[in-house]
Amino acid sequence: MKQKLLSGKKIEWAAFILFFGLFFAVSFFHEPWFDEAQAWQIAKCASLREILFEIPHYECHPPLWHLILAVPAKLGFDFSVSLKAIGLLITSASAAIVLFRSAFPRPVRIALIFSYFFFYQYGVIVRPYGLMLLLFLILSLTLPRQNERPWLNFAVLVLICLSSAYGILLAGGICACILWDLFRKKGIKKLFLQLFTDQRTLSLFILFVFAVLIAVQIVPRADTYNSSFDETNPVIPRFICALLTLPGETLFSTASWFGRDGTLLQTVSFSAYELVMLSFLGALLWLLIVCASSKKNLKYLLVPYLFFAVFSAAVYLSGHHLGIVFIILLFWAQLTASDPERFETGKKILSRLAKTERDGKLLKGFWTAAAAICLAIPLWWTACASVNDVKYPYCYSAELASFLKETGLEDALILSGWSERQSTDPDTGAVKKYPNTFVVGNVVPVNAYFRKNLALNLNYGDDSHAFLYYRNPSPERSAQDAAKWREAGTPEVLIGKPDLTEVYGDSVTYSDFSLVAAVEYRFIWKTNASVSYMPVFLRNDLLGKYSLEPLSGLEYAFINGIVLTDEMREQIENGVPIEEILEPYLDAIFGEDK
Repeated sequence: MKQKLLSGKKIEWAAFILFFGLFFAVSFFHEPWFDEAQAWQIAKCASLREILFEIPHYECHPPLWHLILAVPAKLGFDFSVSLKAIGLLITSASAAIVLFRSAFPRPVRIALIFSYFFFYQYGVIVRPYGLMLLLFLILSLTLPRQNERPWLNFAVLVLICLSSAYGILLAGGICACILWDLFRKKGIKKLFLQLFTDQRTLSLFILFVFAVLIAVQIVPRADTYNSSFDETNPVIPRFICALLTLPGETLFSTASWFGRDGTLLQTVSFSAYELVMLSFLGALLWLLIVCASSKKNLKYLLVPYLFFAVFSAAVYLSGHHLGIVFIILLFWAQLTASDPERFETGKKILSRLAKTERDGKLLKGFWTAAAAICLAIPLWWTACASVNDVKYPYCYSAELASFLKETGLEDALILSGWSERQSTDPDTGAVKKYPNTFVVGNVVPVNAYFRKNLALNLNYGDDSHAFLYYRNPSPERSAQDAAKWREAGTPEVLIGKPDLTEVYGDSVTYSDFSLVAAVEYRFIWKTNASVSYMPVFLRNDLLGKYSLEPLSGLEYAFINGIVLTDEMREQIENGVPIEEILEPYLDAIFGEDK
């Protein structure tokens, strides 16, 4: 009976059904956050011309993801349901490839599809990186047959280039490896003479031209927002971090500077001790990777990863981009698992280190334990993240949209929170803050649940542009935009807590508003679920019109910028006076004689 159960693909099908069910369950509770909603809003609202030729310069990604989303979005399908259906389709296809087409041992295949970046971060959270994961899994099947079917390999690499900016980078590294193999086989002269007659070199040449065109399409413009942050740490520690610690961050470790998503490598503060310790563990991991690989396939990991590490250190890396490391590692592992020459280097090292049979068993035991840890910890991250996503709202968007619909506030004059810029006077050196009137982000995830632009200050309330442009306005443009906001009238509702004085001076202040909603949401990252709140303020003279009462207690915490902990919230629910709850925190900040 046991032998019959283990034969065939019965276990794999059971794992796939379990995967599908768990994914559906967690996705059902997941509230799409800003990045998911922003992509949908671009697909829904922007014209084809904007999607192809304008927005890529500000999103810094090719338009394939927006074009995919545009099909259901422009047909008027439901935002949340459509997005989750697309995510389920893409991730299920990836799981099917791992379960039914990879050469990993069965326990490894099953563990991989439930791992954190595979199941949750690039699955439940629906972004183009999930598509890139699927394409790299397909590439792991087509690459070994590139000599027989180079154009199939070409097609997959084209789609990878179109999936994200990182896709261009990684595809370039893989093409460099293919070109190196051809160079070693043909020599430089024959390689150039057969450039247009050999299908392999011809496809690589066309791919190069295509990749250059895509790169031109996404090159940031001078006023692109995401290319203008201030770097606060040297490039060398960033490169060490990218080269040595990121593989561990995807498999077993959580550095203090990557304790949550949204962290930028360019602006984090490194702990020297932690960086050294994690770099040492990363070096051991790289040694194990080298030992497990073959000379033929190792370059398909090292070259793309080196491209990625240099770009991450020199240009840009956010916390959720750690999953790209997972994609590279999984791609390499897929190639290696089906390679008969795998463990080529490891066997040589083992023969030198293992002098006795007992030594050999110890080294193999160490390898097995390391592999088990790298599979088990991401499973724990998945379990924690999934439970947290079911228990808590990932984003405020769905609940806030329901609140606005139920109260009728969706038709009020809404002002959304914005980002800030600063300029320095060249003569005096004085720094002056001013609103970034393009990056008006709080309302974007809420807009996805409506067929209109809710905010008067997001692209002037234009319904056909209910998403934000990642642009930086000049001080003069900011002042012009702020003037138009004022012309729209005194806001009735505030989403977020913008600095009203930047736009209205003393004519509109928070004394004119009352807090009527505080929507809780959680930033879920691995085992963490840090709590945040999105406040909604209503103008005092409209409380009766909308039959709303000011929230008691919580408004003090919001207006004074104090983040509520779970313990503080429980005290409020139990009737503890807000002054008593805040007293120890105020004492710590200002001293007992405040």
